[in-house]
Amino acid sequence: MPIPGNKILDLLISMALIYALLSLLVSILLEWWNHFRKTRAIQLKANIFQLLNDSINLQFGELFYNHYLISGIHDKKEKSPPQYISSNLFAEVLIDIIGHRNKHDQPVQLIGLSLNQGKQYKVGEKLAASSAIQQFKNGLDQLKPSPFTDTLQSLLSKSEGDFEKLKKSLSSWFDDYMDRASGWYKAQQRNKLYFFGFLVAIALNVDSLHLVKMIALDDTLRNNLVQSADKMADQYNTLSDSAKLETDALEGMVEKNFPKTSLRDQDKQLTIDSLMNSLVNKKDSASSTLYKKLESLYKADSIDREYAHRADRILNVATSLNIPIGWDESAAPLSWKRKATSLTEHSKKIKAEKQNQLMDYLDRRNQRGFWNVAKYLLGIMISGFSLSFGAPFWFDLLMKLVNIRRAGKKPEATNVK
Repeated sequence: MPIPGNKILDLLISMALIYALLSLLVSILLEWWNHFRKTRAIQLKANIFQLLNDSINLQFGELFYNHYLISGIHDKKEKSPPQYISSNLFAEVLIDIIGHRNKHDQPVQLIGLSLNQGKQYKVGEKLAASSAIQQFKNGLDQLKPSPFTDTLQSLLSKSEGDFEKLKKSLSSWFDDYMDRASGWYKAQQRNKLYFFGFLVAIALNVDSLHLVKMIALDDTLRNNLVQSADKMADQYNTLSDSAKLETDALEGMVEKNFPKTSLRDQDKQLTIDSLMNSLVNKKDSASSTLYKKLESLYKADSIDREYAHRADRILNVATSLNIPIGWDESAAPLSWKRKATSLTEHSKKIKAEKQNQLMDYLDRRNQRGFWNVAKYLLGIMISGFSLSFGAPFWFDLLMKLVNIRRAGKKPEATNVK
Protein backbone atom coordinates (compact mmCIF):
# COMPACT_ATOMS: atom_id res chain seq x y z
CA MET A 1 0.00 0.00 0.00
CA PRO A 2 1.55 3.33 -1.00
CA ILE A 3 2.55 5.63 1.81
CA PRO A 4 0.96 9.08 1.42
CA GLY A 5 3.01 12.19 1.89
CA ASN A 6 2.60 13.63 5.36
CA LYS A 7 3.91 16.36 7.59
CA ILE A 8 6.00 14.04 9.76
CA LEU A 9 7.80 12.53 6.75
CA ASP A 10 8.45 16.01 5.34
CA LEU A 11 9.79 17.04 8.74
CA LEU A 12 12.20 14.07 8.78
CA ILE A 13 13.36 14.85 5.24
CA SER A 14 13.94 18.49 6.18
CA MET A 15 16.00 17.58 9.23
CA ALA A 16 18.01 15.01 7.27
CA LEU A 17 18.82 17.67 4.65
CA ILE A 18 19.97 20.15 7.32
CA TYR A 19 22.12 17.53 9.06
CA ALA A 20 23.55 16.42 5.70
CA LEU A 21 24.63 19.95 4.78
CA LEU A 22 26.06 20.75 8.21
CA SER A 23 27.78 17.35 8.42
CA LEU A 24 29.43 18.19 5.13
CA LEU A 25 30.70 21.35 6.79
CA VAL A 26 32.01 19.22 9.67
CA SER A 27 33.86 16.98 7.19
CA ILE A 28 35.46 20.01 5.52
CA LEU A 29 36.62 21.38 8.88
CA LEU A 30 38.01 17.97 9.83
CA GLU A 31 39.97 17.71 6.57
CA TRP A 32 41.13 21.29 7.10
CA TRP A 33 42.35 20.47 10.60
CA ASN A 34 44.12 17.29 9.43
CA HIS A 35 45.89 19.29 6.73
CA PHE A 36 46.87 21.94 9.25
CA ARG A 37 48.24 19.35 11.69
CA LYS A 38 49.71 17.14 8.91
CA THR A 39 47.79 14.25 10.43
CA ARG A 40 47.82 11.98 7.39
CA ALA A 41 51.57 12.28 6.85
CA ILE A 42 52.32 11.67 10.52
CA GLN A 43 49.94 8.71 10.69
CA LEU A 44 51.37 7.18 7.50
CA LYS A 45 54.90 7.43 8.87
CA ALA A 46 53.87 5.83 12.16
CA ASN A 47 52.15 2.98 10.29
CA ILE A 48 55.20 2.30 8.09
CA PHE A 49 57.49 2.39 11.12
CA GLN A 50 55.26 -0.20 12.77
CA LEU A 51 55.18 -2.37 9.63
CA LEU A 52 58.98 -2.30 9.21
CA ASN A 53 59.73 -2.62 12.91
CA ASP A 54 62.56 -5.11 13.52
CA SER A 55 63.99 -4.78 17.01
CA ILE A 56 66.43 -7.67 16.44
CA ASN A 57 68.18 -6.16 13.42
CA LEU A 58 67.67 -2.54 12.31
CA GLN A 59 65.00 0.13 12.37
CA PHE A 60 64.07 -0.24 8.72
CA GLY A 61 61.41 2.47 9.05
CA GLU A 62 64.15 5.05 9.57
CA LEU A 63 66.12 3.70 6.62
CA PHE A 64 62.95 3.74 4.52
CA TYR A 65 62.21 7.44 5.16
CA ASN A 66 65.87 8.39 4.66
CA HIS A 67 65.93 6.72 1.25
CA TYR A 68 66.38 9.22 -1.57
CA LEU A 69 63.17 8.13 -3.33
CA ILE A 70 61.13 8.91 -0.19
CA SER A 71 63.02 12.00 0.97
CA GLY A 72 62.58 13.36 -2.55
CA ILE A 73 58.81 13.49 -2.18
CA HIS A 74 58.83 15.22 1.20
CA ASP A 75 56.87 18.46 1.32
CA LYS A 76 59.76 20.93 1.39
CA LYS A 77 57.52 23.92 2.08
CA GLU A 78 55.64 22.30 4.95
CA LYS A 79 58.72 20.33 6.08
CA SER A 80 56.63 17.21 6.48
CA PRO A 81 56.85 13.62 5.20
CA PRO A 82 54.65 12.59 2.25
CA GLN A 83 50.94 12.07 2.88
CA TYR A 84 50.75 9.18 0.41
CA ILE A 85 53.16 6.46 -0.72
CA SER A 86 52.13 4.03 -3.45
CA SER A 87 52.52 0.30 -2.89
CA ASN A 88 54.78 0.07 -5.96
CA LEU A 89 57.15 2.72 -4.57
CA PHE A 90 57.10 1.01 -1.17
CA ALA A 91 58.18 -2.30 -2.75
CA GLU A 92 60.99 -0.73 -4.78
CA VAL A 93 62.41 1.19 -1.80
CA LEU A 94 62.23 -1.83 0.54
CA ILE A 95 64.00 -4.05 -2.02
CA ASP A 96 66.66 -1.39 -2.42
CA ILE A 97 67.39 -0.84 1.29
CA ILE A 98 67.55 -4.60 1.97
CA GLY A 99 69.67 -5.32 -1.10
CA HIS A 100 72.11 -2.44 -0.58
CA ARG A 101 72.10 -2.38 3.20
CA ASN A 102 75.69 -3.68 3.37
CA LYS A 103 77.09 -2.23 0.15
CA HIS A 104 79.91 -0.49 2.10
CA ASP A 105 80.69 -3.50 4.30
CA GLN A 106 83.66 -5.70 3.41
CA PRO A 107 83.60 -9.45 4.19
CA VAL A 108 86.32 -10.55 6.65
CA GLN A 109 87.78 -14.09 6.77
CA LEU A 110 89.68 -15.79 9.63
CA ILE A 111 93.04 -17.00 8.19
CA GLY A 112 95.02 -17.98 11.27
CA LEU A 113 95.22 -18.33 15.03
CA SER A 114 98.36 -18.35 17.24
CA LEU A 115 99.35 -17.63 20.83
CA ASN A 116 101.73 -14.85 19.83
CA GLN A 117 99.69 -13.07 17.18
CA GLY A 118 96.20 -14.12 18.16
CA LYS A 119 93.50 -14.28 15.47
CA GLN A 120 94.47 -13.20 11.95
CA TYR A 121 91.97 -11.95 9.37
CA LYS A 122 91.98 -10.80 5.78
CA VAL A 123 89.49 -8.68 3.87
CA GLY A 124 87.77 -10.72 1.24
CA GLU A 125 86.16 -9.65 -1.99
CA LYS A 126 82.50 -8.75 -2.01
CA LEU A 127 80.25 -11.18 -3.81
CA ALA A 128 78.91 -9.66 -6.97
CA ALA A 129 75.15 -9.92 -7.21
CA SER A 130 73.92 -10.63 -10.68
CA SER A 131 70.48 -9.07 -10.20
CA ALA A 132 68.41 -6.90 -7.90
CA ILE A 133 66.56 -9.92 -6.53
CA GLN A 134 69.89 -11.63 -5.81
CA GLN A 135 71.08 -8.52 -3.97
CA PHE A 136 67.84 -8.60 -1.97
CA LYS A 137 68.40 -12.27 -1.13
CA ASN A 138 72.04 -11.66 -0.09
CA GLY A 139 71.06 -8.73 2.14
CA LEU A 140 68.25 -10.72 3.70
CA ASP A 141 70.51 -13.71 4.40
CA GLN A 142 72.86 -11.51 6.44
CA LEU A 143 70.07 -10.46 8.83
CA LYS A 144 69.27 -12.31 12.01
CA PRO A 145 66.00 -14.28 12.10
CA SER A 146 63.06 -12.18 13.27
CA PRO A 147 59.32 -11.92 12.53
CA PHE A 148 60.12 -9.20 9.99
CA THR A 149 62.82 -11.14 8.13
CA ASP A 150 60.72 -14.31 8.26
CA THR A 151 57.94 -12.45 6.47
CA LEU A 152 60.31 -11.18 3.79
CA GLN A 153 61.86 -14.66 3.37
CA SER A 154 58.38 -16.10 2.84
CA LEU A 155 57.52 -13.48 0.21
CA LEU A 156 60.89 -14.03 -1.48
CA SER A 157 60.42 -17.80 -1.71
CA LYS A 158 56.96 -17.36 -3.24
CA SER A 159 58.37 -15.05 -5.92
CA GLU A 160 60.39 -17.98 -7.39
CA GLY A 161 63.29 -15.71 -8.31
CA ASP A 162 61.09 -13.36 -10.35
CA PHE A 163 61.71 -9.68 -9.54
CA GLU A 164 58.25 -8.54 -10.69
CA LYS A 165 56.56 -11.25 -8.59
CA LEU A 166 58.57 -10.11 -5.57
CA LYS A 167 57.47 -6.50 -6.13
CA LYS A 168 53.86 -7.59 -6.50
CA SER A 169 54.04 -9.66 -3.28
CA LEU A 170 55.54 -6.76 -1.32
CA SER A 171 52.97 -4.37 -2.79
CA SER A 172 50.09 -6.65 -1.79
CA TRP A 173 51.55 -7.01 1.70
CA PHE A 174 51.71 -3.22 2.02
CA ASP A 175 48.16 -2.75 0.64
CA ASP A 176 46.69 -5.30 3.05
CA TYR A 177 48.41 -3.61 5.96
CA MET A 178 47.27 -0.14 4.89
CA ASP A 179 43.68 -1.38 4.62
CA ARG A 180 43.86 -2.26 8.32
CA ALA A 181 45.66 1.00 9.08
CA SER A 182 42.85 2.88 7.32
CA GLY A 183 40.40 1.39 9.83
CA TRP A 184 42.64 2.50 12.69
CA TYR A 185 42.82 6.00 11.18
CA LYS A 186 39.03 6.26 10.90
CA ALA A 187 38.66 5.15 14.51
CA GLN A 188 41.04 7.93 15.57
CA GLN A 189 39.00 10.45 13.58
CA ARG A 190 35.87 9.55 15.53
CA ASN A 191 36.74 11.79 18.47
CA LYS A 192 37.61 14.62 16.08
CA LEU A 193 34.20 14.26 14.43
CA TYR A 194 32.58 14.68 17.85
CA PHE A 195 34.68 17.79 18.49
CA PHE A 196 33.89 19.45 15.15
CA GLY A 197 30.26 18.34 15.32
CA PHE A 198 29.84 20.21 18.59
CA LEU A 199 31.97 23.10 17.32
CA VAL A 200 29.61 23.61 14.36
CA ALA A 201 26.54 23.15 16.58
CA ILE A 202 27.76 25.85 18.99
CA ALA A 203 29.32 28.21 16.44
CA LEU A 204 26.21 28.12 14.24
CA ASN A 205 23.75 27.98 17.15
CA VAL A 206 22.17 24.79 15.79
CA ASP A 207 19.40 23.88 18.22
CA SER A 208 17.79 20.67 16.90
CA LEU A 209 14.67 20.98 19.06
CA HIS A 210 14.17 24.53 17.77
CA LEU A 211 14.69 23.36 14.17
CA VAL A 212 12.04 20.65 14.54
CA LYS A 213 9.54 23.13 15.97
CA MET A 214 10.22 25.77 13.32
CA ILE A 215 9.94 23.30 10.44
CA ALA A 216 6.73 21.88 11.88
CA LEU A 217 5.13 25.32 12.23
CA ASP A 218 6.53 27.05 9.13
CA ASP A 219 4.93 25.51 6.03
CA THR A 220 6.97 27.66 3.64
CA LEU A 221 10.28 26.64 5.20
CA ARG A 222 9.29 22.97 5.25
CA ASN A 223 8.14 22.96 1.61
CA ASN A 224 11.33 24.69 0.46
CA LEU A 225 13.51 22.18 2.30
CA VAL A 226 11.58 19.20 0.91
CA GLN A 227 11.82 20.55 -2.64
CA SER A 228 15.57 21.05 -2.23
CA ALA A 229 15.92 17.55 -0.81
CA ASP A 230 14.02 16.14 -3.77
CA LYS A 231 16.44 17.79 -6.22
CA MET A 232 19.39 16.69 -4.10
CA ALA A 233 18.22 13.09 -4.29
CA ASP A 234 18.33 13.19 -8.09
CA GLN A 235 21.92 14.41 -7.99
CA TYR A 236 22.84 11.83 -5.34
CA ASN A 237 21.62 9.02 -7.62
CA THR A 238 24.21 10.00 -10.24
CA LEU A 239 27.14 9.33 -7.87
CA SER A 240 28.98 6.03 -7.73
CA ASP A 241 29.04 4.05 -4.49
CA SER A 242 32.63 5.12 -3.79
CA ALA A 243 31.91 8.78 -4.60
CA LYS A 244 29.07 8.81 -2.04
CA LEU A 245 31.71 8.38 0.66
CA GLU A 246 33.94 11.22 -0.56
CA THR A 247 33.58 14.78 0.71
CA ASP A 248 34.64 16.31 -2.61
CA ALA A 249 31.99 14.40 -4.56
CA LEU A 250 29.25 15.35 -2.10
CA GLU A 251 30.33 18.99 -2.28
CA GLY A 252 30.16 18.87 -6.07
CA MET A 253 26.64 17.45 -5.84
CA VAL A 254 25.56 20.30 -3.55
CA GLU A 255 27.06 22.89 -5.91
CA LYS A 256 25.17 21.39 -8.87
CA ASN A 257 21.96 21.54 -6.88
CA PHE A 258 22.57 25.13 -5.75
CA PRO A 259 24.38 26.84 -8.65
CA LYS A 260 25.28 30.45 -7.87
CA THR A 261 23.00 30.54 -4.85
CA SER A 262 21.30 33.89 -4.39
CA LEU A 263 20.98 34.93 -0.77
CA ARG A 264 17.61 36.12 0.42
CA ASP A 265 19.04 38.12 3.28
CA GLN A 266 22.63 39.32 2.84
CA ASP A 267 22.71 40.60 6.43
CA LYS A 268 22.18 37.08 7.74
CA GLN A 269 24.76 35.37 5.51
CA LEU A 270 26.83 32.82 7.42
CA THR A 271 30.57 32.70 6.71
CA ILE A 272 33.72 31.60 8.52
CA ASP A 273 34.40 35.30 9.18
CA SER A 274 30.98 35.81 10.74
CA LEU A 275 31.42 32.72 12.91
CA MET A 276 34.75 34.00 14.20
CA ASN A 277 33.29 37.42 14.90
CA SER A 278 30.40 35.89 16.84
CA LEU A 279 32.82 33.88 18.95
CA VAL A 280 35.37 36.61 19.62
CA ASN A 281 32.66 38.87 21.05
CA LYS A 282 31.80 36.30 23.71
CA LYS A 283 33.60 36.38 27.04
CA ASP A 284 33.26 32.75 28.21
CA SER A 285 36.26 30.43 28.04
CA ALA A 286 34.53 27.88 25.79
CA SER A 287 33.91 30.45 23.06
CA SER A 288 37.46 31.75 23.42
CA THR A 289 38.81 28.22 22.90
CA LEU A 290 36.65 27.71 19.80
CA TYR A 291 37.76 31.05 18.41
CA LYS A 292 41.43 30.12 18.81
CA LYS A 293 40.80 26.82 17.00
CA LEU A 294 39.12 28.58 14.09
CA GLU A 295 41.73 31.32 14.00
CA SER A 296 44.58 28.79 13.82
CA LEU A 297 42.90 27.25 10.79
CA TYR A 298 42.01 30.53 9.15
CA LYS A 299 45.40 32.27 9.30
CA ALA A 300 47.25 30.15 6.78
CA ASP A 301 48.31 29.67 3.18
CA SER A 302 46.34 29.41 -0.06
CA ILE A 303 45.37 25.79 0.62
CA ASP A 304 43.75 26.79 3.89
CA ARG A 305 42.01 29.66 2.15
CA GLU A 306 40.56 27.11 -0.26
CA TYR A 307 39.17 25.15 2.68
CA ALA A 308 37.65 28.40 3.97
CA HIS A 309 36.04 28.97 0.57
CA ARG A 310 34.58 25.45 0.60
CA ALA A 311 33.18 25.98 4.09
CA ASP A 312 31.70 29.34 3.09
CA ARG A 313 30.00 27.68 0.12
CA ILE A 314 28.11 25.25 2.38
CA LEU A 315 27.22 28.08 4.77
CA ASN A 316 25.96 30.07 1.77
CA VAL A 317 23.58 27.23 0.88
CA ALA A 318 22.33 27.05 4.48
CA THR A 319 21.67 30.79 4.41
CA SER A 320 19.82 30.61 1.08
CA LEU A 321 17.49 27.94 2.49
CA ASN A 322 16.63 30.24 5.41
CA ILE A 323 17.51 27.50 7.89
CA PRO A 324 16.90 29.00 11.35
CA ILE A 325 20.47 28.81 12.63
CA GLY A 326 23.11 31.40 13.53
CA TRP A 327 23.35 34.03 16.21
CA ASP A 328 20.78 36.82 16.26
CA GLU A 329 20.19 39.46 18.95
CA SER A 330 16.44 38.99 18.55
CA ALA A 331 16.53 35.20 18.94
CA ALA A 332 17.51 32.83 21.75
CA PRO A 333 19.85 32.59 23.48
CA LEU A 334 21.08 36.16 22.85
CA SER A 335 17.53 37.47 23.34
CA TRP A 336 17.62 36.23 26.93
CA LYS A 337 19.83 39.18 27.83
CA ARG A 338 17.06 41.59 26.89
CA LYS A 339 13.91 42.52 28.74
CA ALA A 340 10.68 40.82 27.79
CA THR A 341 9.08 44.05 26.51
CA SER A 342 11.87 44.52 23.95
CA LEU A 343 11.00 41.26 22.22
CA THR A 344 7.77 42.52 20.68
CA GLU A 345 9.63 44.12 17.78
CA HIS A 346 10.77 40.74 16.53
CA SER A 347 7.24 39.40 16.93
CA LYS A 348 5.82 42.21 14.79
CA LYS A 349 8.23 41.38 11.97
CA ILE A 350 6.91 37.86 11.57
CA LYS A 351 3.29 38.46 12.54
CA ALA A 352 2.25 39.67 9.09
CA GLU A 353 3.58 36.62 7.23
CA LYS A 354 3.64 33.81 9.79
CA GLN A 355 0.92 32.00 11.70
CA ASN A 356 0.11 33.23 15.19
CA GLN A 357 1.17 29.82 16.51
CA LEU A 358 4.69 30.33 15.17
CA MET A 359 4.85 33.86 16.54
CA ASP A 360 3.70 32.71 19.94
CA TYR A 361 6.32 29.94 19.97
CA LEU A 362 9.15 32.36 19.14
CA ASP A 363 8.00 34.80 21.81
CA ARG A 364 7.93 32.05 24.42
CA ARG A 365 11.34 30.72 23.37
CA ASN A 366 12.91 34.18 23.54
CA GLN A 367 12.00 34.48 27.22
CA ARG A 368 14.74 33.38 29.59
CA GLY A 369 13.61 30.56 31.84
CA PHE A 370 14.81 27.26 33.24
CA TRP A 371 12.98 25.07 30.71
CA ASN A 372 14.00 27.22 27.75
CA VAL A 373 17.64 27.03 28.80
CA ALA A 374 17.41 23.26 29.41
CA LYS A 375 15.74 22.61 26.05
CA TYR A 376 18.28 24.81 24.28
CA LEU A 377 21.24 22.95 25.80
CA LEU A 378 19.63 19.60 24.93
CA GLY A 379 19.03 20.80 21.37
CA ILE A 380 22.69 21.78 20.99
CA MET A 381 23.81 18.40 22.36
CA ILE A 382 21.54 16.55 19.93
CA SER A 383 22.94 18.61 17.06
CA GLY A 384 26.57 18.06 17.99
CA PHE A 385 26.05 14.31 18.36
CA SER A 386 24.06 14.05 15.11
CA LEU A 387 26.58 16.01 13.04
CA SER A 388 29.36 13.67 14.17
CA PHE A 389 27.77 10.83 12.19
CA GLY A 390 29.31 12.24 9.01
CA ALA A 391 27.88 13.51 5.72
CA PRO A 392 27.66 10.09 3.95
CA PHE A 393 25.33 8.77 6.68
CA TRP A 394 22.90 11.70 6.40
CA PHE A 395 22.90 11.86 2.60
CA ASP A 396 22.17 8.14 2.45
CA LEU A 397 19.33 8.52 4.98
CA LEU A 398 18.01 11.54 3.06
CA MET A 399 17.88 9.46 -0.12
CA LYS A 400 15.94 6.69 1.63
CA LEU A 401 13.41 9.14 3.09
CA VAL A 402 12.89 10.84 -0.27
CA ASN A 403 12.33 7.45 -1.92
CA ILE A 404 9.71 6.62 0.72
CA ARG A 405 7.96 9.90 -0.01
CA ARG A 406 8.12 9.30 -3.76
CA ALA A 407 6.56 5.87 -3.30
CA GLY A 408 3.39 7.41 -1.95
CA LYS A 409 1.06 10.14 -3.06
CA LYS A 410 2.68 13.52 -3.41
CA PRO A 411 1.42 15.95 -0.79
CA GLU A 412 -0.39 18.98 -2.04
CA ALA A 413 1.56 22.19 -1.90
CA THR A 414 0.57 24.43 0.95
CA ASN A 415 -0.61 27.84 -0.10
CA VAL A 416 1.02 30.48 2.04
CA LYS A 417 -0.10 34.02 1.63
